[in-house]
Amino acid sequence: MRKITLITIVLLMGLQMLSQQIEIPPLERRVTDLTGTLAENEILAVDNMIAESEKSKGSQIAVLIIPTTGEETIEQFSIRVAEQWKIGREEYDDGVILIIAKDDRTLRIEVGYGLESVITDADASVIINDYIVPEFKNGNYYYGVYFGVSNIITLINGGSVYPAYTYEELSSEEQALKDKKESWAIILMSLCFILPVVFIFMFKARLWILILTLVITIGLNLYVGYLFGAFSSSVGLLINTGIFGIIGLIANISTKKGKSFFGSGSGSYNSSSSYSYSNTSSSSSYSGGSSYSGGSSSYSGGGGSFGGGGASGKW
Repeated sequence: MRKITLITIVLLMGLQMLSQQIEIPPLERRVTDLTGTLAENEILAVDNMIAESEKSKGSQIAVLIIPTTGEETIEQFSIRVAEQWKIGREEYDDGVILIIAKDDRTLRIEVGYGLESVITDADASVIINDYIVPEFKNGNYYYGVYFGVSNIITLINGGSVYPAYTYEELSSEEQALKDKKESWAIILMSLCFILPVVFIFMFKARLWILILTLVITIGLNLYVGYLFGAFSSSVGLLINTGIFGIIGLIANISTKKGKSFFGSGSGSYNSSSSYSYSNTSSSSSYSGGSSYSGGSSSYSGGGGSFGGGGASGKW
């Protein structure tokens, strides 16, 4: 009789614990905000950023903002969410979920099995503590979510995430080195814009000199990208170099063949001809006017599995 009573008590306690679990909302879109923290255009901006990444890489990312996880820890709740939503492709287990319990002031990045070597626990911790939490502390929830998701995408794309730092946190020696590095980057960038124009005026020089100058300039372009921490910074410079370099090579070859590239005469430069290049940089933006709407959509996870990889944080 005592044994039956004990089993009954244990079962009742278990049922009570289950009844205290916060219900997990259905997965209907990439960003689910049950707190009204984000405006609709902000939700769409993050949603579209994730959609673009998903289209490119296939990995799924979801964001869930809830008031509280109740009696559960953020880790326990996130595993339940992962098991129910099954974010990520089944064959790759490449899903990531950013869960934010606003009233608890806790959050977690839950990483699928297939991405645990790409988004390590250390990487997830850096994203949380250096990019999300500082924004949340200042009440900038949208920027915290946006920076968090964009850094997750950076890692999925094969990039790296580095600990953020402020000016005050650097020693005077470190700050002097940083300022020097930035100054050199600006000087070299200016050279990378100006030097290619010289190619046009080198059309009478030896071909190997022109090619060597072109190679050196391309190297400078890539080095500027390294100094700025992203080789994408070199794209505009490389386009600029390429256009003027091609013009210079064609002019050089034409001159060697006895033809004038710049007009009539014996290969002399015709000042009435002008060659201009406008290097406009394009920037992709995720505007709130884009058309992803999840209210009645059938967006769903791909069957991915999770094993507890990731990191948690507080603010």
